[in-house]
Order: sequence, then C-alpha cells, then structure tokens
Amino acid sequence: MLKRLVWCREILWIPVTALVLAWGLSATPLLQRLEELTLDAQLRLTARQHHFTEALVIDIDDASLDAMKPYFGNWPYSRDTYGLLVDYLSDMGARAVAFDLVLFDPRPGDDAFRESIHRNANVVLATAARLDAPEQKVQANVSMQSLTWSAPSDLRLESWPSVQPPRPLFTQPAPHYAHLGVVSAIPEQDGLLRRIPLFHRFDEQVLPAISLAAHFPKEPRPSVSMSTPSRVQVGPLSIPVDKDGAMHLYFPKNHDYVVSLPFSHVAQAMLGAGGKALNAETFRDKTIFVGSTAFFTDRVLTPVGEMKGVNVLALIHQSLAQGLLLKASNTMACGLLLSIALLPALGLFISPQRRMSSATGLALAGGGLVYACHFALLYGWHQESALLLPLLVVAFTLLLETIRALRQGAKRDRLAGFRPSQN
Repeated sequence: MLKRLVWCREILWIPVTALVLAWGLSATPLLQRLEELTLDAQLRLTARQHHFTEALVIDIDDASLDAMKPYFGNWPYSRDTYGLLVDYLSDMGARAVAFDLVLFDPRPGDDAFRESIHRNANVVLATAARLDAPEQKVQANVSMQSLTWSAPSDLRLESWPSVQPPRPLFTQPAPHYAHLGVVSAIPEQDGLLRRIPLFHRFDEQVLPAISLAAHFPKEPRPSVSMSTPSRVQVGPLSIPVDKDGAMHLYFPKNHDYVVSLPFSHVAQAMLGAGGKALNAETFRDKTIFVGSTAFFTDRVLTPVGEMKGVNVLALIHQSLAQGLLLKASNTMACGLLLSIALLPALGLFISPQRRMSSATGLALAGGGLVYACHFALLYGWHQESALLLPLLVVAFTLLLETIRALRQGAKRDRLAGFRPSQN
C-alpha cells in the first residue's frame, strides 16, 4: 500500500504538469491563431449541403446594371425603382423585403418609395454602424425613434460610436413604415468573417442584426430574454451566442445554398417584358434580400472563401430559422475533451512501469479519441470545442512520461555501477 502511494506521488506530477504546460501554451497568440485555423479546417470537413427555401437574394450586379440601363438609367437608380420592386414582390406574396443598400441621402423617387413601404408594411432597411465619431447624432436619433429594441441587461452588445441610418422619411412615424436592421460587422484580425453580433448599441439605442430583424417585418418587436447564459430567446427563435453576444456562423458545403436572381431578371418581369414573367412561387412566403454586388462591392471573406455579403445575410437569416448557428466552445465541451486527453496519464496509476511502446500506443489512441469526439460534437451538434489544447495535453503527457522513464533508467544504471562485486 505504501509503495502504491509513493508511485502515485511520483506519477501525479505528469498529468498536472501536462495540463499547466498545455494551458499556458494555448494562451499564446500563435496557438490561438492555430486553433482558429484548425476549427476552420474542421468546419469545412464537417460541412453539409443545404438548400434554403425560405429566403431569396436579388443581386444588383454589373450585368443587371447594363441590362436595365435603357429602363432605369445609370446607377444609382431613382428610388421609385425600389418602390416598384417592393410592390411587385409583395403582390407575388413575399413575406419580407430587406434592403442591403445605403439609403441615408436624399434621392429622386424617395416619396414614391416611402408610399410603397407604407402600403406593404414588410420592409426592413439597412443601418450601417460607424467607427468614427457621430456627425449627425440628432438625425440618427430621429431615424431610430420608436424603432429600437430592448435587450436583457446580461446580454453583451456590440457598441459603436455612431450610426448611419436610412432617411427618417422611410421610417417615421414608426412602426407604420420600414423597420431597421444593422448590416455591419468587424472581421477577425485575419480579415475573415466568422461571427456577427446579434444586437448593436449606439449610446442607449439598440438595434438587431438585419438578418434577425427580417424575421419580424410586420409584427411588433418580440420579447428578448436570456434562456441560458449562452442562448438568447427572441420571440420563437432560440439563438446561441458567445460571451460577447455574437453568433458563430455556419457555412454549408455548397455555395448555392440560397437562390440568387439577377436584378435584371426580376426587373424585367416587374415591368411586364414579354416572355420574362416569373412564377409567383419563386417569391411566395419568402424573405427577399436585395443587395448590390456591382463594381465588386459587398464582398466578404469567410473561412470557405469570398462570398457576397447579401448572400451571407440570407444565410444567417435561414440559420436563425433552422437552428444551424454554431454553439461557441464552452466549459462542458472543453472538459469532456480534456478528460479524454488525460486518460493515457491516468493509465500510469494502473501500470506505473509500462513500456514506452505501450505509452506511445495509448497516447495515439487518446489523441485519436479526442479528435473523434471533437468531430462528433461539431458534426452532430454544431458544438465548437478546443482541439489543440487536449491534443497538447496528450503530447506533453507522453513527453513527460518519456523523461520520467529516461531518468529512472539512468538511476538504475548508476545504482548498478555501485553494486559491490562478488568474489
């Protein structure tokens, strides 16, 4: 019994030291960057194909600008064009129309666009957050009057110095005109967009991301509460967020996850051009996102490559509806993988004098099990978890056990050298 206690004391330092070393190394910027890249690779590996049917993108691209120049003139268009589009889409049964366009300055056709918004009551307009100091704070406050949301005090919000809302003409008096949603997000340090805030704060005013706002185009603003520390309940939607209140984006394997129509196709059908009619089923009960990718604008970099920003908004909208957002890494997921990573070290308490070939085999098995569980969490539950940290624990355990075995071998050799000879 005493010998077993001595062994335990001699062995305990191995898992403890492995944990300390792994934690310390994982906190360095290099390992954090590698962890991020590893997760990107795993997400690409576990991604599945999805074809969303409740959202549609209308892309104002370069080809559309050329095709519609005889009808609407040069870009930017008179805003009565958007009014015609809202009327057409609403007549075709669209549930909501979200514009990913900057509409803060006066333009011809504004009054016609306002009347269309009022007639259909299903429009959400983009609001851009700004990193510079506010310039027209009074106008911004008027634009968002009675349109801001209430968020729970324990939910962290993305705070911005100022905001660039659309013209008050399109939103006031609320709620009889357009609703607002924020389209801004700051990419990671490497320029990739992996997460996006659920809510944004400007002074004391709170607005949702436009993908969330588009779920409630006609209804009064829904109640918002924290169902758990990492999950926000917005009306019927249960949304996972990280400690900063951001949604972690899920990117499908296929790039045609949402139907995207060139604006020219829709505009020609809207104007009644011969042979250009579109089936009402194309738009019925769908949320339509209208954005411009002309002149190479509205492009974002993601872990799966460059994507059109308006397509990403549609993707987030559908991910909210279908519960496809990723769950941020948490203590339970991390603890599970660390427990598995410690299994090879715990085996030392059963077999303190095991051979290094056995230790190496157990380490490889432990690392493989860690990877398999990480893969299963990501693929089956969309649960993020740290992978490099537990793998480092396995590696450090094997390294420390090797050092211990070498030291013990050297000690035995020294004792053998002092053994008295027999005559």
